[in-house]
Parts: sequence; structure tokens; C-alpha cells
Amino acid sequence: MGNVDIRSAEERLDAFAEELSEVQGWDVERHPSEVDVGVLGDEETLTTDLREVLQTGHDYSLVAFDGQFGNSVGTLHFKPVEEVYGETANKD
Repeated sequence: MGNVDIRSAEERLDAFAEELSEVQGWDVERHPSEVDVGVLGDEETLTTDLREVLQTGHDYSLVAFDGQFGNSVGTLHFKPVEEVYGETANKD
């Protein structure tokens, strides 16, 4: 599985939301157990590059577990990996 961020889920969610919002400029909404990331796509092609946000989630041991998309806007929902896959996800 690679490196796992060992901070608490709350600390990782806070740091993830802060990095995406303040450093990378994404539209972020912090909830008690998840972070929602607003996504804007190119209006001509109806596409967007999510590699940056997905990599950042991975760096904080978070996964995109759900989302909604329509036309050129959408939302990705991120949770700690252990909440999505169980405690065994933290073991090599």
C-alpha cells in the first residue's frame, strides 16, 4: 500500500482541506467525517484533470468514495481510507 499518513483521521481531513483550498485553489467544504471538493470542468470538452486532487488525497491517506457530476461541475467526497476499507488498510 505504500506510505500511510499516521495522523488521526481528523488531522488528515483538516490538512487535506487546507492544502486543497489554500495552496491548490480548489473549492472545499469540510464536514465532520469527510471533505467535499468542488470540481469545475472545461465547458467545451466537459472534462477536467483530477490527478492533482486524487494524488493529494492519496498523500493524506484519503480516498474519493463518492461524487456527483453534471455538465461541467461536480463534487468528490473524500474519507479516510480506514473508514472506507476498514482498519486492515493501514497494514502493509
